[in-house]
Amino acid sequence: MKVPATMATQHPDNARAPYWLGDGFVSATNEVEECYRCFKDIGCEEFLWDWEGKHADESVVEKLLENYGGFFRKKQLGRDITLTFRFPNIWQEREYRLAKAFVSILSANDFATEYGVHAPPINEAYLPMTTAARQVLFIEDRYREVANAFQALKPSGPREIKVTPLIETVHLMANADKIVAEYLAKRKADETRVWFARSDPALNSGCAAAVLGVKTGLARLRELEENTGARTHPIIGVGCLPFRGGLTPDSVREFAGEYPGIRTVTVQSGFRYDYPLKKVKHAIAALPGLLKKKAGPVDGEKAIEASRVFERFYTGTIEGVAGEVNRLAAFVPRRRERRLHIGLFGYSRNVGKKRLPRAIAFVAALYSVGVPPEFIGAGRALRELEKRNLVDAVEDVYTGLRKDLVRAGHFLNKENLEILATAKTAWKRVKEDVLLVEEFLGEGIGPVEEEHFIHRNIASNVRILLSRGGNVTEEITRAGEIRRSLG
Repeated sequence: MKVPATMATQHPDNARAPYWLGDGFVSATNEVEECYRCFKDIGCEEFLWDWEGKHADESVVEKLLENYGGFFRKKQLGRDITLTFRFPNIWQEREYRLAKAFVSILSANDFATEYGVHAPPINEAYLPMTTAARQVLFIEDRYREVANAFQALKPSGPREIKVTPLIETVHLMANADKIVAEYLAKRKADETRVWFARSDPALNSGCAAAVLGVKTGLARLRELEENTGARTHPIIGVGCLPFRGGLTPDSVREFAGEYPGIRTVTVQSGFRYDYPLKKVKHAIAALPGLLKKKAGPVDGEKAIEASRVFERFYTGTIEGVAGEVNRLAAFVPRRRERRLHIGLFGYSRNVGKKRLPRAIAFVAALYSVGVPPEFIGAGRALRELEKRNLVDAVEDVYTGLRKDLVRAGHFLNKENLEILATAKTAWKRVKEDVLLVEEFLGEGIGPVEEEHFIHRNIASNVRILLSRGGNVTEEITRAGEIRRSLG
């Protein structure tokens, strides 16, 4: 199985305009050129063509070959570089979108064959929000039926496609080995890929709970490999800010040390466009050599117990701050053509009686008002974990916990938080979290460098303008540029 180390995705977390476009908004039409440039300019090994919750060009392979044939004859899709589809989840989205994706794969194969390049150009896909192996098996079987039907028209392929589960909740990630083991047994296979989300688990359960879930899952996958001889090739979907994973061109070595066992990382829009191109290319070139370590052992029972503590304090506060978050999220600049999407918490889901935006807008909103979401519930959870003598166990697993809290703290605006806390109990709890985190760290947190202080001033402007009914999109964009990621 070909296992790329770097997967460029269409996640809309960039604050700045792409270097090749001049506009921060990447339309569905622009995404074909973006795919080409991620391969040619940046050196990514895989590009994710996303059918989940957004518009997707059904003729991507045809357009890539027609517009950039010289490059794709040298670096051929499906042979040298990888183009994968993220399917819509038929248990969450309309089924016709999956059918369109199936036909697109089959049509791309025919076009590549006629064009005289490697076929099939697409032979892998991902299933988001996977909860059981049977869902992956079902999609693979349905694709095979459609492919067989095409044989009545003309010899066509690929007759089968490999579908990888994308797992998006803390509990399921911690038990990913069960999903993978069942899939391998049913298919009588000895290897597969498995994708751990990072943004939506953090949005659902809090940042620390998400990390503990992923790392427990990685440790259990390693045990599965040692017991069966299978290979699982884990993927992780991460953004630039700590809440969404903390992978930036400046942190690749640190990130690889935090997540041993990972074989593929997502390189999202903020990573690619909010940093200098030279630095981005250097980081992309370094990642294949860094993602070689094996996952370490994890005391799963302690990690899961701790994750539940983090989750309890986090989710108990979110509903109370949802009103302000939603008001701010409405001003986060759009970067892609998105469809209204239902499903997990991260896709506009009810939380109690409240709704929250998608993960990127959620993180952008809170950072832009100077209250990074990494702190929500964290301080009170750490205090509870100290009582249970579990803090050392947490730091043994989440080794970068202190660094992530300090990094997020650079964008903290204590004045804004103080004002918010006087008006609502939920914000008062977040203020308590910050004080307890400082106690845990043994030092104060806040702006350190000049750009951090500028960000703090912008966050103050955001709060004031919002209170007066003003439009804060420009300020949110400027703040994102300083952070080098919208959310």
